Amino acid sequence: MQQATEGGGRESGEEEGEVEKREGATVRLLLRERTAEATGKTWASASPQTQGTHFSGTLVTLSSAIPLYTWRVQLALGNALHSVFTQLFVERISDSDMSVITASTIPSLTKFLANVKYSALRRVALQTLDKITAKLVSSGQLASLPVSTASSLRDGLATATDPQSKTLAATVLQRLGST
Repeated sequence: MQQATEGGGRESGEEEGEVEKREGATVRLLLRERTAEATGKTWASASPQTQGTHFSGTLVTLSSAIPLYTWRVQLALGNALHSVFTQLFVERISDSDMSVITASTIPSLTKFLANVKYSALRRVALQTLDKITAKLVSSGQLASLPVSTASSLRDGLATATDPQSKTLAATVLQRLGST
């Protein structure tokens, strides 16, 4: 079956189906991007009790989704992680939350540091890693960062090239110096 297109030509039903699939995929990506943005924005309004209860689940959800999507969704996920650590009310991170940070969040963000194509991804990764390491220092937990995680983080930070990134990477590296 063929249908007329706006240009007066014919488009087969198969081609139309492909167009609908692409449009559907675009809408799904946009929804994922907006969901990540909303998560980051609403985290600040959550009570300390709610944050404590949902901290690990939020980190796992955001971190595990990073490699699955396009750079725009990845950027939204990175910004959401940054918001979570910027607005974190808990004073001390629990051992189970710490294991999520070291097993999921830091490795996901470290992969951003090697992204040579999108500087915005590198920037949000550095800003978030800065918040994470600052939180770990202030709570006296930086020493509990596994050696392998600290090592891969150092390697990722060494890839910073632009001046602003180098400065922030140096700050994070300085914090890691004692681990």
